[in-house]
Amino acid sequence: METVPPSISLSRSSLVPRELVHRSAPSGVLLTDVDRAGPNQFVAAAHWPRSHPTFDRSGDGRHHPLMVAETLRQLGLYLPLGYYGVSQDWHLLIDDLRFVIDSQTEPLASYAGTDITCRFELEHTRFDGRGVLRAFGIRVCFLAAATMFAVAEGHASVIPDAAYAAIRRRTGAAGGDRSAGDLVTPPLRRPAPESVGVPQPSDVLIAVDSLGAVRLHPADPLHPFYFDHASDHLPGMCLAEGCRQAAALLYELPGFRMVEFEIEMPHFTELSPPPVIDCSRTGARYSAEVRQGGVCTVSARLTPDAAGSPARHVVQRLASSG
Repeated sequence: METVPPSISLSRSSLVPRELVHRSAPSGVLLTDVDRAGPNQFVAAAHWPRSHPTFDRSGDGRHHPLMVAETLRQLGLYLPLGYYGVSQDWHLLIDDLRFVIDSQTEPLASYAGTDITCRFELEHTRFDGRGVLRAFGIRVCFLAAATMFAVAEGHASVIPDAAYAAIRRRTGAAGGDRSAGDLVTPPLRRPAPESVGVPQPSDVLIAVDSLGAVRLHPADPLHPFYFDHASDHLPGMCLAEGCRQAAALLYELPGFRMVEFEIEMPHFTELSPPPVIDCSRTGARYSAEVRQGGVCTVSARLTPDAAGSPARHVVQRLASSG
């Protein structure tokens, strides 16, 4: 499979500007170059470091699955800002996200990390009267050494700052509209890092209340990855990893490693009160719902790596569809 069109040469020597991927710390930037390959088609170079401060490698050297989701997030930010005239003070809201990884072909982390090539396109684009992008879908094929190993896709809305402020006033920023019926029963017990498959206590995003409910309650509210910059709600990557940690804890699967993941975020999840995460299992698939004040703010489905996983066929199907 050809990685990029012959006329395109991607640079891997430096990182893209951090403000174009909404990262305060340069160490959190994964993209090194992005170029247009067609009207709505693009190619990008990314670098996944061997050692990431949050996303620890698997025991066999594979990168953390959420590196796929974070690369998708950064591409979804870079495109509107770099190519479609969106102002940097506007807000990008992720509506849904999905990825599938083929565990048989995904790369191992080398001494220098892993160079990733992304082939992607924008779909379902919607523009305002001035021609500024306001909503879009994105589909990304991930390749390492010219071998495709993952596909990710998602949909997002682009909202001007003034409109965003109005939305947050209506939805009750800071959780004011969702406190009733969702009070935390102290004390909260923090699980050990090894029980949810993370390297440090500060990486634990959940806690268990005295009634046995699992709540999204990050140990470090200034975590260098999940809270790299100020936010008036819980970020999507925090919600995704919180769902995985809840499933790992409740089903006693500390090595829970996702090869398929889907998440829908129909509502903001406020910083407080700590929302409840309910999990269930159907066959090999796990489901998680984040609830705050009786409102389901997040719905996720997770499939762990296992023998006989159909991920390879799903990757191939998604890459050829659309």
